[in-house]
Amino acid sequence: MERDFILPLGYVDEHQKVHRTGRIRQATTGDELAIQTHEKIRHIAAFRDVLLLSRVITRLGDYDSVTEELIGDLFEADFLYLQLLYKDMNGEAERMATVACPQCGHENQLYLENLYTGLTLPGDEPRDTVQIHPDQGGR
Repeated sequence: MERDFILPLGYVDEHQKVHRTGRIRQATTGDELAIQTHEKIRHIAAFRDVLLLSRVITRLGDYDSVTEELIGDLFEADFLYLQLLYKDMNGEAERMATVACPQCGHENQLYLENLYTGLTLPGDEPRDTVQIHPDQGGR
């Protein structure tokens, strides 16, 4: 199973072109096994998600090959979005929520289905360039 996505901010390449659209596939057991022996995971456990995303993202903008370096250069908001999307696609996302009635306080359990169906963010239409004010820094 594969899913198209639109990043909240987008990957900014060396030419200042913004790449927001992409495609991600479900992970396989082979994906998980392949990263277990990676040297960087032995020293930095958090690098696991970078490696996994670089394996399962099949396209990002003009890039048909997504590397761990490219994932490492994403804005944090985009990286977090992709982590949530990965978890949702691979059955790791929390799908139950407890909500309380604002009037009586009675709690109910709700099943959250298809977390990203219909999700849109302001400016979801892809952009070609991004302007970053020098005082705001880069990534």
